[in-house]
Amino acid sequence: MLPSPTGPCQTSSHSLVFGLGPSITNEDGIITGAKLPNGRQILRCMLAKKPGGNGALSQFEATKGVLEQVRPFYKKANIPMVSDKRACHKMVDLVNANNKLRKISQAKRSSETTAKQLEKMECRLDATFPLWPPNVEKLIDNPEDLAFLASMKTDRVATFGVLDKKLQLKGKRQEERQAAPAARQSRCEKELEEITAMSSLVSESDEEPEEDTNRVCPTSEGEPSYKRNKTGTNVFIPHDILSQPSVVSLATGLKISPTQQAAFTRGLVAESGGECTHLSASYATADRARRQVLETISEERHKQWTPPRLCTLHWDSKLTPMLSNVRQLEEHLTVLVGDAERLKLLGVPAYKKQTNEARLTCKLLQDWCCAGQVVNMAFDTTASNTGHLTAACIAIQLSLGRPLLWSGCRHHIGEVLLNQVFTDLKVETSRSPEVTLFTRLREKWNPLPQESRSRWSRYIPGNTEQPLLGKLRAELVRCAKEVTDHKRGDYREFVQLCLVFLDAGGEEQTAVTFQRPGALHKARWMAKLLYTLKLALMKQHIALLPQGTITTRQQVPKSQTFAIFITHIYAKWWLTCEKSV
Repeated sequence: MLPSPTGPCQTSSHSLVFGLGPSITNEDGIITGAKLPNGRQILRCMLAKKPGGNGALSQFEATKGVLEQVRPFYKKANIPMVSDKRACHKMVDLVNANNKLRKISQAKRSSETTAKQLEKMECRLDATFPLWPPNVEKLIDNPEDLAFLASMKTDRVATFGVLDKKLQLKGKRQEERQAAPAARQSRCEKELEEITAMSSLVSESDEEPEEDTNRVCPTSEGEPSYKRNKTGTNVFIPHDILSQPSVVSLATGLKISPTQQAAFTRGLVAESGGECTHLSASYATADRARRQVLETISEERHKQWTPPRLCTLHWDSKLTPMLSNVRQLEEHLTVLVGDAERLKLLGVPAYKKQTNEARLTCKLLQDWCCAGQVVNMAFDTTASNTGHLTAACIAIQLSLGRPLLWSGCRHHIGEVLLNQVFTDLKVETSRSPEVTLFTRLREKWNPLPQESRSRWSRYIPGNTEQPLLGKLRAELVRCAKEVTDHKRGDYREFVQLCLVFLDAGGEEQTAVTFQRPGALHKARWMAKLLYTLKLALMKQHIALLPQGTITTRQQVPKSQTFAIFITHIYAKWWLTCEKSV
């Protein structure tokens, strides 16, 4: 390798080196500036470290040192780099190319070929030294970073700005995440050492004579005294501990699998110094005990339960995963009886769709000996329950041999009212399973504003409607502010939309983010509430879209009327009806 061209650094004037410029000084060993380093800075920094000389760094070590200086520039610019190995190879290639140019003899340096090589080397040294990957544009998301990179590739006009605080915080969090595993390992090792020391201390205390176990250890002045004795209890664990009813009931309630229960029992006994071979603590034993003991517990509770004198019958079906295969679904019928004080679950049997729900319900009533106490029925207002020929309500009354009170679920009663008003207003005339008006709203949701602080079409009643609607509005606002505990997220969203529509909060109202429309099936009664209010609030923004994009000209006043009915009449009844029946 050609010796590195170095010269005196005491004066400002230095001799010129062919293909390099001024001779290398110690100042060239530090890369500075507000841009990505160019080829000249990389080359001079490499040569300043005098790689390959006697007693100096090797070429690889010098390259690694230069790379560590270049890395902060790319990190500050938020531009990814190639691997260290690839970066070092690029730097070595630059040095070798410059050395090859400087090896040209004095006689040939004035030739035209040498002039072209020198011009090519000057362009390479003045340009940014490329240490980014080929697909760097795809890896950068920030437009400012892309613009800075484009400038570095061309005219090199751009410079670093002030410190990016967000990028600095991001880097700090990344460093903390990288240091977290080592900190956790160090903390675990420290805790293990403390536990080991404590165990050895306890072992030493066990070996001491019995009369000295309660001896107070001498302490220095100001330090509390303590006793070096062990506390605990001696118990007898029967061999069939996993078959005890209390243990089986506890493990089932905690949802512990038989394998986990058996492993925990063996570990507990072994840690206490017991002999696991004297216990029946296998997986098969735990599983068999559950099947037998739970059946016994169920029979005992069945005999001990006393039905109330008068009770209400509840039933409902749900499509849930099978117990044997969670990938397959099956219908389950939930049957409960109870009064105003307590409820009793009679069973959740699985059944096929062709099976009569009423027959399964009556069978559970007979098994629990409470068929004579049922005087009321609570149910969903579906055709399968409320039909006048073979529906569940009719079949249960025929099976029991007497008439019963009918109590439709308050949510489903409200659904009937909403459907009637929605149908009479003719907001949607389509016979499809989904409401096409709401489907169009979901498809065109992104262009619409979704913050309640935007300009909404809030309802302001006229002089004629003001006395009545103003009173209804005040009652709803008062009721909505009193009811703060909502069991479901869509209930909370419904109340918030009502308050925004009525402009209850004024300028001080908290911002509400509108959720994207989800289920649009006509059976989803909450969809009519939520999406109609959103349509009414976004009326001005929807009007800017082409006619028919979301609403037609006839649907706008109809949806507005339905929103007035929801907020002034339906919402207060829905909030104040706490009981399901």
